Amino acid sequence: MCERGRGYSRHLVLGLGLGLIICFAVSPFLIGQYELLYSFSVSEFLLIFSIFLLNGSLKRKIIASIAGSILGLLWNVLLYHFTFSVANFFGYSINLISVTVNPLLGILWLISFYPLSLTFICGSEGRGSSSAR
Repeated sequence: MCERGRGYSRHLVLGLGLGLIICFAVSPFLIGQYELLYSFSVSEFLLIFSIFLLNGSLKRKIIASIAGSILGLLWNVLLYHFTFSVANFFGYSINLISVTVNPLLGILWLISFYPLSLTFICGSEGRGSSSAR
């Protein structure tokens, strides 16, 4: 079973550095869309703190983090534009519903991506133990 590892503080520091680089690289493209930038930054650091503390190789963690960042950015951009067009179509009275539902939908991609990244990072460890039972 893939558990949280001890002594992976170096991996976590490298992951935080990678997350900062990704956030700073993406931020010029999101000028004026502060809600999108904030949700992307929060989801990026949630992803890093959930992936880089696991047992597994650093290369697989970096690949999973970059894939998660790309998926998170695409999801957040599409959700932002969908919310903007729905607000323009129905009027800004639907803005209250958007404010309450948008963070829940924004985190939805992370909930579905985490098990996939967990399988990618730690999947090879569990294959040998199932035949021993």
